[in-house]
Amino acid sequence: LYARRSGSSIAGAILTSIVWQWGGFLIGQFSHVNIVQTAALLPWLLWAIDGFGKRGERKWGFIVAAIVMLQAFTGHQQTLAYSLLLATAYALVMWRVHKRTSYLWSLMLLGAGMLLAAVQMLPTYELMRNSLRSASSFEFFTSFSLPPRFFLTFFAPYLFGGGDGLHAAQDQEAVHGRGHGADGVLQGGHR
Repeated sequence: LYARRSGSSIAGAILTSIVWQWGGFLIGQFSHVNIVQTAALLPWLLWAIDGFGKRGERKWGFIVAAIVMLQAFTGHQQTLAYSLLLATAYALVMWRVHKRTSYLWSLMLLGAGMLLAAVQMLPTYELMRNSLRSASSFEFFTSFSLPPRFFLTFFAPYLFGGGDGLHAAQDQEAVHGRGHGADGVLQGGHR
């Protein structure tokens, strides 16, 4: 629906949905249901923001807040934060392009959705403070980071070898296990 509202043909909208659903990110996180559920709602959130921005009707505002609430209820805060950052950027860009203040008001609706989700977010925050990770250091979080040289493999996955299906380097498999990166869209998440 979002692609159709943005001006895509039916075939373009179908292709867009297939690329989003079967692209590298969602397929790569397939075993993490809460990540997939949060990310799957992102096109719906953009669709609702666009509906509110173009019409300014109250029902679209409820839909924006409800989708944010549902994303928060799935329980993966990192993907929720990415979604909210993208939705904020989208609303600001659309406001600059179309000069409609309703896009700015949609930012308040993102906050309203978070307020609706407070029944889960506040207990989550409380439990997070009591978890083992609450005392984790910066070194812990960066200890599993990939070396900077692997940035180039986003554009050329087999830059450092592999690709024949038999002798792929172990660290390459960790980075591009299921078609992550720019090639993931073209490969549909498959090698």
